[in-house]
Amino acid sequence: MSWLTIFTSFVVLSSLIIADDPCRYVHPTKGVMDLTSLGRTDGQPAYPDKLSPIESGYKYSYNPCKPFTEQPNCIGVAVCQISMDGKLSFTLGTQDTTKWDPGAGLGISPSVSYSAGEKLVTVILQCATDDTNELEALGEPSINNYRFILTNKCACWDGCATTPTTTTTTTTTTLPPPPPQRNCSINDSVYSSDKQIIQSFPFHVSINPSQPQPSPSSSSYALVDMYGRVIELIIFPNLTDFYSNWKKDLGHHGVHVRLSTELTEVIKRDKQGVRVKLKFRKTHYTAVETAISKTKHAIFTIYKWQSSIFSGTDEHTLETVEEFEELVLCVLPDQAKILLGKTARWIDKFLLC
Repeated sequence: MSWLTIFTSFVVLSSLIIADDPCRYVHPTKGVMDLTSLGRTDGQPAYPDKLSPIESGYKYSYNPCKPFTEQPNCIGVAVCQISMDGKLSFTLGTQDTTKWDPGAGLGISPSVSYSAGEKLVTVILQCATDDTNELEALGEPSINNYRFILTNKCACWDGCATTPTTTTTTTTTTLPPPPPQRNCSINDSVYSSDKQIIQSFPFHVSINPSQPQPSPSSSSYALVDMYGRVIELIIFPNLTDFYSNWKKDLGHHGVHVRLSTELTEVIKRDKQGVRVKLKFRKTHYTAVETAISKTKHAIFTIYKWQSSIFSGTDEHTLETVEEFEELVLCVLPDQAKILLGKTARWIDKFLLC
């Protein structure tokens, strides 16, 4: 066998390992997720022309398990995006890119995803105990990321765990029944949905924005379904602007805020005042994604600011001694004891022990 044949076989085998079965997923403990009976086999989508509540220019079609075609450009696809006039269509995902996520953790729904280039489609599988068969299109909450919620008994573990068939399934347009209303009391105010709680925030949060949001987002927004339940929530994605505005406001009131300044030592504390050592620190901040938390009805993406301290020998890293009338430390007890050092009084040591 030549090296070319071996390499070709390896590539083919690798592609088979990477792609999951588009129809069935078997979990060692949870059971079987089988979408075979939901997919049409005649080249048509089982869930055609679904509209998104956060978009107005496109509609979406989806067919589990088997590929379908929707002109002019969606040929043999799993998910297709179509312009409202039907003149344009875009492939969002294909069956040979199927990936199953069983949902790790209590209350986290399983999902199946598809891709096409940089585009990624996630279909959240919501278990139904009745005959509900509905696909809810959530559109493009962030660039090149599309989300849907498929509600059906086949979205339950072992809900449709049967041998795959070629039967064509006709879907219905019956909407899922509304969830039971659960009132929530916050500060003597009663709210009946997540949407009402978000609208009560003392800051602006855009609900179901009409335009796709960049990743990471530059503004706070929330995606909610038809019943006001949170699907995705991004709050304070850009804290730099928030704190910069706060600093400016404090400056207008005569407060001098120093950034990148470290208090390294308290030299003296007495009735005449406080003498401390200060050091300027050069820092560089970058936003990094730290976690994606999925719940039954929501997906939260969390970002933090990661700082890197650059040390050097220039004049900006030299310690300076300054005096103040009073000192207030807002640090952990162990750090306070280190900073106070020999100036710590017996009462300080007692309180910080």
